Amino acid sequence: MRQAVVLVGGLGTRLGAFTQSTPKPLLQIDEDRCFLDYLIEQLTRHGVSEIILIAGHLGEQVEARYGQSPPGCEVIVVREPAPAGTAGALQFARDLLDPVFLMMNGDSFFDVNLLALTSTLAETDLAALALRHVPDASRYGAVEHADGRVLAFREKQAAGGGAWISAGVYAVRRTILDHISTPPCSIEVDVFPALAAAGQLAARPLEGYFIDIGLPDTLAQGRRELPQVRRRPAIIFGPDVAVQLDPLASLHPAGMALTSEAVAAIRAANDLGWFAVVAIDRPGPEPTGYLAEDVRRLQANLQARLAPYGAHIDAIYHRDPQDSAAPGLATDSPLRRDPDADTLGAILRTLPIDAARSLLIYDQAADSAAAQALGLRTRAHAPGGLTGDVTAADLPAAARLGAG
Repeated sequence: MRQAVVLVGGLGTRLGAFTQSTPKPLLQIDEDRCFLDYLIEQLTRHGVSEIILIAGHLGEQVEARYGQSPPGCEVIVVREPAPAGTAGALQFARDLLDPVFLMMNGDSFFDVNLLALTSTLAETDLAALALRHVPDASRYGAVEHADGRVLAFREKQAAGGGAWISAGVYAVRRTILDHISTPPCSIEVDVFPALAAAGQLAARPLEGYFIDIGLPDTLAQGRRELPQVRRRPAIIFGPDVAVQLDPLASLHPAGMALTSEAVAAIRAANDLGWFAVVAIDRPGPEPTGYLAEDVRRLQANLQARLAPYGAHIDAIYHRDPQDSAAPGLATDSPLRRDPDADTLGAILRTLPIDAARSLLIYDQAADSAAAQALGLRTRAHAPGGLTGDVTAADLPAAARLGAG
């Protein structure tokens, strides 16, 4: 999935003084990040390369913060001249939209494999909703669904009770614009119920950490929990394990071999919320090896190969022959062959990885020894592919962060 739209124009009235001078998605979560930073990081992890922020209330602050796009994606800020609702806002981005795109609310975070949602979208569907079960749905209303279809929506009820709710994350076809009336128009109230009645709205129940920061107490909850949710296990594929490259054609998809076993392991990691990291070590066709732009192109090729399987990688690490002594960082820095503890330590510092629950799949004994010294679990792989796939013991269900 190339593109995502994030709605960041709400007034946030239920947060009172918190949003009088700050848009809700820009509220600070920890020392370094606002809430929207978490959403953008989640999208770029999934291979999204263009993010459209539709801003309204205090939109100049959104423009100022994201005037320079973060690494790995292009951020475009679109200002709505007047409040148009969650559906009407899409009209202002009409000329920018891909035929299919992700869409999410800027005040909720659902830690799931977003590509699993996009694969739910059938040819006749105009949208697919990510659903989350919550113990008390009175704040949200409920979604009735069966066999992958949304059947109906139930209004908020004073009495609490567990139910499936819309988690504010959607896969959407651009043709949904034909069903949006004159603004203000709500996608939840005015569009989705009509699509459900017409059989054009898919449902994907998913598990994963969920937070909506729309109330003071849930904002406080997000500030406590999100920094910990961001820290997660990783499956790290050592050099030549998941990807083998033809040194004469490595920047072309035909020059990249990706085993079906590796695809299954990457998808399993994605579905559990783990980081999936791939290492390459073979020099490129030029004497200087791969440049940073080469690796970005290679990563884009790999993401394109994985996307039809609902899978993605979070980072590629590579070795730079001109600076082989330096530890590796994502895409712009090197990775040495047979990494020693210092290099693996640098990999663990690049992403917020929980080493104790992580796994390195290796084909060299030196890789395994270095990994074990850092507390990583290891698994050998046989020539030609992973032996027996990655099992439940390798990726335990208990590793799902925040699932419940």
